[in-house]
Amino acid sequence: EVVVLADSGVSSFPLLQADLSARRADRFIYYVFDLMRLDGEDLRREPLVERKQALAELLGEQPEDSALRFSDHFHEPGKVMLQHVCRMGLEGVVSKRADAPYRSGRGLTWIKSKCTLRQEFVIGGYLPSDKTGRG
Repeated sequence: EVVVLADSGVSSFPLLQADLSARRADRFIYYVFDLMRLDGEDLRREPLVERKQALAELLGEQPEDSALRFSDHFHEPGKVMLQHVCRMGLEGVVSKRADAPYRSGRGLTWIKSKCTLRQEFVIGGYLPSDKTGRG
């Protein structure tokens, strides 16, 4: 996934759109989170954690200012991760089963959860009447 980071270090879709419109690519960061093939071998049947381990080994240690970043796997419950990313101001989180093989498209092995701000309101109104009594 290609992103542009805001000064806070959080990815910003509006900044990405602005850079794309301006044909500016110097701030692009490419987060790599899965590996389907390696040296001609199809890895899609392998569990996610094994594919990510192979990807981490392939990428090796990257300089801190590298435009190529490894998106690590976290072993926290999805609800906890969602709370953290929402507090950081991110869009949401994709939770994937660590033991699942790769499947294209949506399925039962991954869930995309978005941060949403919701508030319920009761709205009341009052209009004074020029009528006297009931009629």
